[in-house]
Amino acid sequence: MARYEDFIWVGDGVGANAKEQIGKRYCLKGRKGTIVSATDLCVTVRWDSIRDSFKEKLEKNRISGWEFCVAMLAWIFFEYTIVYWKYFGEAQYKVESMMLVWVLLIYFRLYKRHDNFSLSFPNFQTLKNIMPAYAVLIVALVPIGLGLGFLKLSIDLSGLVYTFAMYFIFVATVEELMWRGVVQTFFSQYFKDAATIIIASILFGFTHIHKGGAFPNYPYVALATIAGCAYGYVFKKYGLRESILLHTFVDTTWHSLFK
Repeated sequence: MARYEDFIWVGDGVGANAKEQIGKRYCLKGRKGTIVSATDLCVTVRWDSIRDSFKEKLEKNRISGWEFCVAMLAWIFFEYTIVYWKYFGEAQYKVESMMLVWVLLIYFRLYKRHDNFSLSFPNFQTLKNIMPAYAVLIVALVPIGLGLGFLKLSIDLSGLVYTFAMYFIFVATVEELMWRGVVQTFFSQYFKDAATIIIASILFGFTHIHKGGAFPNYPYVALATIAGCAYGYVFKKYGLRESILLHTFVDTTWHSLFK
């Protein structure tokens, strides 16, 4: 049986020139040297090319320890407002959010061309992809949130489009880039999928411990961790676009129907 490195390049095996340029040759059917057509079309092997290509793909999709640490430090600087910029005033969070988004995208997508940081505008298929996870989250989070006293029904649908846009741009995008794009991808290099999603979700959950007007806010941590598992699953199955949209839908629902 031909090995993984035996399937690199498909071409016409006719002529001495081809034999000089190509090392090993495997026909599409049968053993080496079997004529399968008038042109003797064979799978021609240059295993070194595919090996190098495979290594290059692995390297560009890898997040190193120092990249992870720098991203985490940037997140801490942003999340906990280490420095106050008087020029930005109340808009500082939004400005820093956009700065972090662009830094992550420029480095991981434009510079490294990391596949997990590929973004495109959501479409109808994106919506179909996230609806099952969204339904599961609503069924799970609402009873738990109400039971913990974290959620209280308070319906306000005014400014719904504006709310959705704000969560999409300034919350979901930056958080998903960080916690799914960077953190989950980093741990996926060392753990299996389920463990990776859980680890990233727990860390994501604890970033909410100081939010919601109470410290420590463990109910918020619990709900964010559960939501993070759904975001992580969708990210693993579909990609960053879907996890961002799911995150936006959940936050918009929370803001519009509860307090």
